[in-house]
Amino acid sequence: MKRLLLYAVVSLQVLVIACRKDYHPDEDTPITEKYPISLDVSGFSHVVTDYDGRIVINNENARDSIEQYIHYIYYLVFNEYGGLVKTIRQDADDPDFGAIRDSLPAGIYKISVLGSKDPVVIGPEPLDYIEKFAIFSLPGTDVFFKQVQLSVNGPVSQLMSLDRIMAKLKVTIKDMIPMTAASLNILPGIYPRFPADANLPLPGALDLGLAEITSGARYSLSYRPYSLPITDSLRGKSNVSVEMYIVTLDTTRTSVDIACLSAGGDTLGAKTIMTADLIANKKTVLSGNLFDNTGVGDTVKVVISNPEWKPDSIYVEF
Repeated sequence: MKRLLLYAVVSLQVLVIACRKDYHPDEDTPITEKYPISLDVSGFSHVVTDYDGRIVINNENARDSIEQYIHYIYYLVFNEYGGLVKTIRQDADDPDFGAIRDSLPAGIYKISVLGSKDPVVIGPEPLDYIEKFAIFSLPGTDVFFKQVQLSVNGPVSQLMSLDRIMAKLKVTIKDMIPMTAASLNILPGIYPRFPADANLPLPGALDLGLAEITSGARYSLSYRPYSLPITDSLRGKSNVSVEMYIVTLDTTRTSVDIACLSAGGDTLGAKTIMTADLIANKKTVLSGNLFDNTGVGDTVKVVISNPEWKPDSIYVEF
C-alpha cells in the first residue's frame, strides 16, 4: 500500500453560494435586486495525495482545523471595473466565524478573501479609495489568500481554496552575541541590487483588487528593517534565531542585510547574503557567524511533501 503524503500547500476551502427564491432566467431583473451570498470558510480540509496524484479530502473537525491556522478573515468585493464595493471582517470570537453572509446585485465581481493568524492592516483609508491593500510588516504573521471572479445573476455555487502566501525566513547567528549588543537588524531587499551597494526593501503589500504583490507606489508600502532588541537574556548566547514571515505569491529572490549594533549605533558585526529564495509555504534558513569574516555558502534547495511548513527548503551558510 502506497504511503499517503499530505499535499505541500495548505488550503482553506471556501464555498461561495448565491441563491434566491423563484428565480426565472427569462425575466428581466431590476438592477437594484440583490442576491444573497454565503461564504463558508469553515470547511478547512487537508488535501492528501500519493505519488500517483490521487487526492483524498478530509473535512473532519472543520472549524477546529481552520482555527489552527487563521483567527481573522477579511472579505472584499470589487466590481468589474476594480472599484471596491464592500468589506467584511470576522475574527475567531465570532460565533459564526467562517460563515460570511452578504448580498450583491447582479453583475461581475472579484471577491478577495484573506485569512490571517494575527490582525492585518487593510488600507488605505477611507473606504472609498479605489486601491485596497493588505499591508504587512516584519516579523509578520501567517496569511492565506485567494481571489475569484464571480458572476452573480442567479443561484451560484463555487468552491474557493485559500493558499498560504507567506514564506518563512529564519536567521540563526551561530557565534556569541557580544555583551555590548543592543539590536539585531535584518532587512530582506530586492535582488539584484542596483546600485550594487544598495539594498532596497522588498514590496510589503498585497493589492487586494489586482491580487499582486506591490510596494504601493505612492503609498510606500515596502518592508522596513526588522530590529530585534538584544536583552540580557540574549547577550553572551550563541545560536540566537529570529523568524519572520514575508509575503510572496510564488518565489521571490532576495538579498539580505544582517547587522548587530551597540546602544551607541556602532556596528559590532554585519553580513550580506547576496542571494536567497523565498518561496510561499516554505522556510528559508540563513545560518552562520556574524562576528568574523566567514563567507557565504551555496544555496541548497530541497522539496519535500509535508502537511505544514515544508522542511527547511533553502539553507544558506554565511
